[in-house]
Amino acid sequence: MLSPSRTDDIGKSNSRFPTRNTTYPHDDHTVGRVRVRHSNGFEASIQGHDQSLRTWNRRPGFADTFADVQSLDLGATVQQTFEVGDFVNNLGLEYLGRGNVDAFDASGTIGNRRYTLRDAREQSWSLFAISDWAVASNVALEFGARHSTIDQSQAGAQLDDGDTALTAGAVWTPNDAHRLSLNIAVAIASRRSKNDFSVVSPHKAKCSAIRTSAPSIPSVSMLAIRGPAAHGIARSTCGAPTSMI
Repeated sequence: MLSPSRTDDIGKSNSRFPTRNTTYPHDDHTVGRVRVRHSNGFEASIQGHDQSLRTWNRRPGFADTFADVQSLDLGATVQQTFEVGDFVNNLGLEYLGRGNVDAFDASGTIGNRRYTLRDAREQSWSLFAISDWAVASNVALEFGARHSTIDQSQAGAQLDDGDTALTAGAVWTPNDAHRLSLNIAVAIASRRSKNDFSVVSPHKAKCSAIRTSAPSIPSVSMLAIRGPAAHGIARSTCGAPTSMI
């Protein structure tokens, strides 16, 4: 699948118009994905999302302001599903990367720029496993684990994060109309930084071009363990279309 999108001069609904007029001079995206499946339970996919977004704010009596962000997202997932007795197991490896991240604010003219991100990048590797056990015709138990490492760099600074999530669940289906489930999860996160690492989002409300810290996970669902390829979960960027679906 390849889906390019090119739009210019998009108006934004604003309750403060005409005292504030916000437009998007350009909002460009190219999304692509290739997925292969085999009857033996093997599945692999690669995807990419190239984007460039600019915001222009105008207010009478004030200098015009601009915000611009662009990045290239790449991802890949390989997973294998197999059965052993009453157990259905899924093992997988996932990569998500964001590179060539440039973001700036400008005031007065587009050339009067202050970069908040310059050639920043983020890479994440995850290994996940999950097992479904059919204890009875109407009872199933689920066990899962996921370990992720996240590496970020920006302007010579570097931040390395890691987290491990474990989860267990039970599903009871008393009849066709009812289904009860219970999940318990725990996660442990670690961080290792080199130099000062701080990232300022160029879009005031709205998004981060690159994450500044590893997620703190008080609870993790089975969907999070399985990975985006298995369930269509994807990152969204600044309100733009998601890149992994």
